[in-house]
Amino acid sequence: MIESHLRFRPFSREIPTFVPIPGTTYGAKIFPARVEIFSLGNGNVLLEKEFSFGPLDQFLVTLNLERMTVEVSGFVGKECVRYEIRRDHIHAVKGFSEDISFAKDESPFNSGERERLSLGCAKSQDITLMMRRGSLEELVPFWYFLSQSFPLCEDGAEKGDSLFHELESAVTARDKTVLAERLLSVLRTAFTSLFLPHVGDDFHLGFKLPLFALEKTPSPLLLFRKSFPLLRSLFFQEHAHSCEILPLLPPQFHAGRMTHMKTARGHALSIEWTKKAPRRIFFEAASDDSFAIKFPHDIKRFRLRLFDRTVGTVLNGSEVSLEAGKRYLLDRFER
Repeated sequence: MIESHLRFRPFSREIPTFVPIPGTTYGAKIFPARVEIFSLGNGNVLLEKEFSFGPLDQFLVTLNLERMTVEVSGFVGKECVRYEIRRDHIHAVKGFSEDISFAKDESPFNSGERERLSLGCAKSQDITLMMRRGSLEELVPFWYFLSQSFPLCEDGAEKGDSLFHELESAVTARDKTVLAERLLSVLRTAFTSLFLPHVGDDFHLGFKLPLFALEKTPSPLLLFRKSFPLLRSLFFQEHAHSCEILPLLPPQFHAGRMTHMKTARGHALSIEWTKKAPRRIFFEAASDDSFAIKFPHDIKRFRLRLFDRTVGTVLNGSEVSLEAGKRYLLDRFER
């Protein structure tokens, strides 16, 4: 089995810190001694809370996507203060005892296992430094995990060109260099503070196109709805009688892992690659199935085997057969 060891817990010390609340359509604006909860859809404020403690030193806000919470901590003198913002309340952990409720978000949310992407970067998850570096291999895994951590929203009818449309066009054209440039443009336009999504060039960075061009003002959560299938298509594409592995890797994504994937056919899939070429592919078959597996054009053949035995080589693009309940490993990729 291929595993990703990257854990998604980015943090910020910015005052105030803006952060989305995982699993909800809410966001939070957090100060050392104050918190505001608001709707990402219409901006309505659901909660304003002034805390009695302070001043708070070593202020820290962590977006813990593993536990689906926002964690806030600091010190009053030598005493630690810590609380968590959850789906419908603020939970006191240390330093005070009051739990504070706000309106529960009833938006449907898939709380199942999320697909994980890592691209070989293990630097500190300080969001200020991450955005300053502008490294796609560092930021895109967070973007991909975020796109699965919030309820989806309805979109509207397109009425013109947009920055996201340009990104989709680069994917369709399979232009990897332009694709990398547009991924970074969307990242810098669409997120502020601790990955709070927004839909306009609020910081006047000079982007000539809006993020989305819709007939009505879109929810920032539309970013997640549109991002997931687009980002996934860089690493895996599924068709009626075939699937493509690593079809559209930008130059920066020379090594990485993508794990806990589910195909449309129900098979479990994990991918590991290095030097822009596949190294190991794991399949666990959900049913008897046959389809062609296609890799980048410079791969000529590979080995397909069960975990407990060895079989012969398979040509790139050839059809393979899987048996329900069995686990397969693809390796020994030859150019």
